[in-house]
Amino acid sequence: MSIKKLTEKLDKELTKKWAEYIDLHNELNKHRGKVIEETDMPEVSKLLKEIQIQFEDLYHAFHFINYRYQMAVNATVGYEDFIKTLVKANVLEVPDETTKNNKIELA
Repeated sequence: MSIKKLTEKLDKELTKKWAEYIDLHNELNKHRGKVIEETDMPEVSKLLKEIQIQFEDLYHAFHFINYRYQMAVNATVGYEDFIKTLVKANVLEVPDETTKNNKIELA
């Protein structure tokens, strides 16, 4: 599987899991401001546990994103500099079956 497909799959799953996490917080918020006697403590305990489990699952993706953030910034800046250098040098691409034109263009 390509990195593009993997990141699309990760984005979809992360969005789904984040929505579930937010939904759990919204359910927990329904118990805020109630006196203890009127609060369903087993339900609150269940929600607190589910929030922790859900965030533990999300944490791995967040950790990966934070850990790789600087690498992504450096790689992107380096590639942009590389393309600008090629454009300044008026370098042409070697055309192949997937190339529509043979001149490098900046996006």
